[in-house]
Amino acid sequence: MGKGGLAVPCSTTEDCKFLATPPMKSVCSGTFCKCYTNYKDLKDCTLKPSHFREFKNDGIIGRICHHDIDCNLHNRHCNTTTHQCACDRGYVASKNSKTCLPVAKSMDEFCEDDKQCLATMPNTTCQEHKCTCINGFNYNKNICYKQIGINEHCTANEECSHVPRAICNDNQTCSCSSDDILSFDKTRCISTSLDSQDACLASVECKASFGDAECVDKSCKCIQNNHYAADIKRCVLNRAIDESCEFDYECYQENAANEIGSLKCLSNKCICSDDSTRDGNICIGNGATTINQSILFGGLLTAILTIIMSY
Repeated sequence: MGKGGLAVPCSTTEDCKFLATPPMKSVCSGTFCKCYTNYKDLKDCTLKPSHFREFKNDGIIGRICHHDIDCNLHNRHCNTTTHQCACDRGYVASKNSKTCLPVAKSMDEFCEDDKQCLATMPNTTCQEHKCTCINGFNYNKNICYKQIGINEHCTANEECSHVPRAICNDNQTCSCSSDDILSFDKTRCISTSLDSQDACLASVECKASFGDAECVDKSCKCIQNNHYAADIKRCVLNRAIDESCEFDYECYQENAANEIGSLKCLSNKCICSDDSTRDGNICIGNGATTINQSILFGGLLTAILTIIMSY
């Protein structure tokens, strides 16, 4: 410290420019202003006591002080240990150190400076007056998690959540769950259930999930002569009555008027199930009216109405 002067603390070289002429002869080094005595040597810049009042009235964070009033602005005080102006608890210094801004506690709060977000939420920045995650990080539950790609090492589900439905599996790798597969464009996990509302982009996604399936109007559908077997979540070839089979889910009839499941596989042959009755080449659930019965009943009803109206 120079004789009869005060050492001047700083946070940037900009804080020191007023101490030397020309300004290039002063720099901020080690939190204090340093001035060149020649073109090689640096020493602490000093502020004459007669200039102290003018200096303190700037009220800039990091400047020297002895009392709170020396800092001259709201939401700041004089740190009696460092003798520097500092922001009050719950506030942070702006980038230019000329004001104290309230700390942002959530992504929805108003901000003017990145520091407001970073004080409570690492890996954030202030954009359009709202705290948001920096590039490469994913927001989840007020925390910005590093975005981890599929098949890369992870430590939490939140790191994988930027890929919809992805999880951090037991091997600490981002992946789709056992019930999902990765979409064709590798941007999301899609359900392997044909009843799912997940949209498909290409038939390869449907084929990987359901076997003999294709993508039609952004929905997975079994190809012609195949049906979706919920038991195995796959598309399987239709096996009609009397055709060979191995499992019940292979037996299927396309007549929309009859319930799926009215057939079963017995002795490697599709037959009507116990709660169905054979009517030609189809099985009809017990209690349902057969086609021939419907025709007969309809004809009888017509005859009765004709007789009544003739009287």
